[in-house]
Amino acid sequence: MTPTDAAQDSQSRDPDQIEADIEATREDLGRTVDELTQRLDVKSQAKARVAATRERATARAQGVSEQARATWEDPQARGDAIQKVAPVLAAVAAVSVALGLVRRARS
Repeated sequence: MTPTDAAQDSQSRDPDQIEADIEATREDLGRTVDELTQRLDVKSQAKARVAATRERATARAQGVSEQARATWEDPQARGDAIQKVAPVLAAVAAVSVALGLVRRARS
């Protein structure tokens, strides 16, 4: 729209319409400025991410805690859990011993 078109358009509208358009434009501009301010506020974004991460971690920890408690209270589940973990613990112990022996042999 050229300035001449805008001038002709504003002459054909009444002042109330023009004021309403100006007010709507101001509100639009205000929302845009607020949105840009939020996007550029790194500190508040970091705080929001920390809070979200904390909530997810808390929820996950509660879930794991409840699952562990249920497993511990059920003798069958406890036995199954021990059978699943025992080979892993044995492998970790074997690797640790092997690393210790290698280090001792090198020194």
